[in-house]
Amino acid sequence: MSGFLDHLFDPSSSGKKGRERIRYREKVRAHIQDAPAVRRLTPQPLPNLTYARLASGNILPNIDLVMEQIGEAASATRFRDWKQDDRIRPIWRLDPVVSEEQVLETRAMGADAYTLEVRKHDQASLQFLVEVGRDYGLPTILSCRSPEDLALGLLVQDGGILWLRGELQNEGLFDLETLRGRTLIYEGAEELQLSPTWVCSVIQLLDSIPLPPEEVADEETRSPVQAQRSIFDESTSHSDEED
Repeated sequence: MSGFLDHLFDPSSSGKKGRERIRYREKVRAHIQDAPAVRRLTPQPLPNLTYARLASGNILPNIDLVMEQIGEAASATRFRDWKQDDRIRPIWRLDPVVSEEQVLETRAMGADAYTLEVRKHDQASLQFLVEVGRDYGLPTILSCRSPEDLALGLLVQDGGILWLRGELQNEGLFDLETLRGRTLIYEGAEELQLSPTWVCSVIQLLDSIPLPPEEVADEETRSPVQAQRSIFDESTSHSDEED
């Protein structure tokens, strides 16, 4: 697995261009071949309610879905190790990805879904990154923090799951006709109760994960490329010596 680590968290990967970038993608695709199979939520009739928690390294009883952020603690084996301990539930990556390479890395790590921050992309970019994941069987979580984000997320074809954040954390949206047939993520400490008036499915994340104030300010000023570099530069010192 050391080669996997070397390539997956190569700190210079985000700055690669042209031929180097193509070679890097091919290396990551090679690691996808032995990645654990993608796990999916058990299909249920609409509407339905699923409870989820952030992964803690321990088996979580009576939770249908596990979610995890990797961020600064990024580890190439994080999701693979978790799936060795819990052989049933899907585990989703919550920290946002910003490039095709990171979508491929997410699949190679063994995660079962990945997150896109809608406000950091235009429609074409969102659509492209959704389709990259779809080619590898990964659903996308579209993180929406404003009505404008939600409107853009709804324009993405086969856009996957809509994560309602900030001012969108409102149970009143669950019976909004525009969201009929969609799957939403909702954060809240108090467990929701399924309502027959809902037109969508809801995944309730029982752990709230707000950004600290200094990170909120930083997020507003960083570009997607800078955000990508921060994840890798702070998580590893490995380099791609083959190049």
